[in-house]
Amino acid sequence: MFGAQIGLARSARWLAVRGLVLVSLGLAACGTTASGTGGGSSISLSASDYQFSPSTLSVPANTSVTVTIKNDGAREHNFSVTELGVDKDVDKGGTQTVTFTTKDNATLTFFCKYHVSSNNMKGTVTVGSGGTGSSGGTSPAPSSSYSGGYSY
Repeated sequence: MFGAQIGLARSARWLAVRGLVLVSLGLAACGTTASGTGGGSSISLSASDYQFSPSTLSVPANTSVTVTIKNDGAREHNFSVTELGVDKDVDKGGTQTVTFTTKDNATLTFFCKYHVSSNNMKGTVTVGSGGTGSSGGTSPAPSSSYSGGYSY
């Protein structure tokens, strides 16, 4: 009987470890918070017709961030953050990667320049602790017409 108890204890530990690994992988797949060590962070983002998932991102201040955008929609989409100089088209079914460097704490808007006015396709990126900072603080709503350029 003692051997059976040891076997049960080992099985329970194995199940606990597997459960923790699965929960960790599930949390990592959410993509809402930038992850990484050293010089940069990375985020995965999905664009579909007509929304981003996740629609809220958190990234560290003063660091390099790489965002991988997968277009799961039936139309071309775009990932733009005006204050950071980001403007990347993503063909339907395609994947694109953009890298940018964040500045001070701020709350910014990311959006699809093709569908922000017609379908409100946008989200929020919190840099550091959010709020106001030298990168512009809270960003204004994206323009209803795309001009193709940025003003600095």
